[in-house]
Amino acid sequence: MRPLVNIYYKYKKLNRLYADVKVIHIILDNYVIHTSKITQKAVEKFNGKIVLHFLPPYCPDDNKIERCVWRELHANVTRNHKCRNMNELMHEFVAISQSEIEQ
Repeated sequence: MRPLVNIYYKYKKLNRLYADVKVIHIILDNYVIHTSKITQKAVEKFNGKIVLHFLPPYCPDDNKIERCVWRELHANVTRNHKCRNMNELMHEFVAISQSEIEQ
């Protein structure tokens, strides 16, 4: 099945399922097919009833958990550890993540 036809039928199914609403809001990530001309053409066929909303792109510098916790864990646990087994590594992981979250 051609991509436009496939996307169109998926949106048509949503339109049938939610026939009683004025607008169907769909939240998507920024995967290339979601922003393609094919997808835009399929959405246009519904004359504004289907509205696509895109999540912000991945940005670790604006995300506290990425900036503080994961960066610290990666530097001090996964790259720089002397654990003898996975259980010991997991205990170290939990201890560091709890101390970072508390700060």
